[in-house]
Amino acid sequence: MKNVVFLLILLLFSCCSLKTERKVSEEITMARNDVDIKMVVLHHVNLIGIFTIVDVSCEEFERVFCDSMKKDTIVEPNEISLLKTYIDNLKRIDSLSINSIDTRCKLYLISPSDTTEYCVDSGGIYSDGVYYEISNELYDYIEKLEE
Repeated sequence: MKNVVFLLILLLFSCCSLKTERKVSEEITMARNDVDIKMVVLHHVNLIGIFTIVDVSCEEFERVFCDSMKKDTIVEPNEISLLKTYIDNLKRIDSLSINSIDTRCKLYLISPSDTTEYCVDSGGIYSDGVYYEISNELYDYIEKLEE
């Protein structure tokens, strides 16, 4: 009988605990999706057509490519929403498997309170210490800007 009571208490505790974790997780997701992006600025060169002797770091991108870099500003809400969807759906990569990023594009998502920067190369994206695998949709979107 004590074992049954113990199991019921344990089950009740774990159920409450899971609901709390899910609620917090949902709130974090909702807060991230509620960020009001007013503008996206892209600084970019051809993702695969430019070769350099060494990888171009995120910090050095604008300096290295100042003469050949294109700049696009996106303010149309549907385009911003599309880009935000592409970014929100990126798959995280284990940072231990990445040696460096060879930056060919920088995305700036600008809201009234913050600017988030993403550095892009032909295979990945880097932002705030996290690496992501570039999606085909985002890659194609950036490539179309080059045309």
